[in-house]
Amino acid sequence: MWRTRARRKPCVVIVLDLEATCERVGRPSPQEVIELSAVVVDVGTHTQIGSIQCYVRPTVHPRLSEFCTELTGISQETVDAADAFPEALGRFERWLADYSDDAVFLTSGAWDLAVALPAQAQVSGVALHPRFQRWLDIQDEFHALYRCPAHGLRGMMATLRITPQGRAHSGLVDCRNTARVAIRMLRDGWRVPGLGWRARALRLADSPPEGLMRI
Repeated sequence: MWRTRARRKPCVVIVLDLEATCERVGRPSPQEVIELSAVVVDVGTHTQIGSIQCYVRPTVHPRLSEFCTELTGISQETVDAADAFPEALGRFERWLADYSDDAVFLTSGAWDLAVALPAQAQVSGVALHPRFQRWLDIQDEFHALYRCPAHGLRGMMATLRITPQGRAHSGLVDCRNTARVAIRMLRDGWRVPGLGWRARALRLADSPPEGLMRI
């Protein structure tokens, strides 16, 4: 028999990418986050189901270098009109609330969540939710699945013959391209570490109809 139940949040990975202040030679100190973007991939349907792009106003070094604008496409006018990091992070966390707490962050490289976000939180005097301490590096997952080096986002796309879309070093564009790699990996048999039984349950052939559960 069946009984109705509340709709369960989808099992997802959240592809995250940050952009930060930069110089042609060396780097500013501190290096401040100027874009916080993410794309949500539904593990069950292999589709992109959501996204967010938060620009961030730097406060220690408020003027972007010409090189930074050339690299990221982010203008001085854009960051001047943006929220400072505490407000931008709050907006991002409110958006995250739409997705399950056991969602896994996915980055291309460790810099975003191992270095940039914690450093920015320290500069801004804000605490990060513990969920930001748990993530996967898609380059490591790519190497484990295909037994070949990743060579960065563009290298993974070249190996899989996926044509890059949009401007490199735009946080949201990089998220979308990374999500396309992740979707291909899922179709090729990638099992996402850390999702546990929820990811496995999505693959059961006798799954009940939407909104119902077996008892």
